[in-house]
Amino acid sequence: MENKKMQTAKIVATVLIILFVIGLCLAGALLMKRTETETIGSRLKNGFPLYFFGAFAAVGLINIVKGILRVAYRIKHCRYVTEAMCVEHDCKYSSDNDGGGSWVYSPVYEFEYNGRNYRVRNYMYASKFLIADVCSTATIHVDMDELDDYYIGTPFQGLIVSFIVGLVFATPALFILIGVLLQGLNLI
Repeated sequence: MENKKMQTAKIVATVLIILFVIGLCLAGALLMKRTETETIGSRLKNGFPLYFFGAFAAVGLINIVKGILRVAYRIKHCRYVTEAMCVEHDCKYSSDNDGGGSWVYSPVYEFEYNGRNYRVRNYMYASKFLIADVCSTATIHVDMDELDDYYIGTPFQGLIVSFIVGLVFATPALFILIGVLLQGLNLI
């Protein structure tokens, strides 16, 4: 769980990215080379392929920015570092599209702070082979204001995946959108 400031930052970043991409799409649609008699409305209507690429660009950029915000939040707020023990596993049944499924697990960690024991869980589920064993210990970084926000290892965990997914979606779409915009401005 993230605090309200982090959620607000993600919402603001998402809105700004969407507005930027919408502006890029609309500018591209308006500047595309068309006949002189074509109206602005028909230019915007004919810009549908640009909006499609704009959606991909927005998804990719949002993924990248949210990953960066998550890392920045973790570095700033997860300051309490201690050894924690995995005391149990939360488990749930995850069903597949084809009617099958499997059990997935999430470790529950316990640590001591100011003479009290705390249990934290992040509800990130995986196969039993990919999570910590019960009674194993790990160095944990915890946000003491928001106990469910912690990380083990590096605050950059998962950022590489966010970047790759973001780049796969955003890069080709942005090249196309910027190319159309530059062509409309007679710069290429």
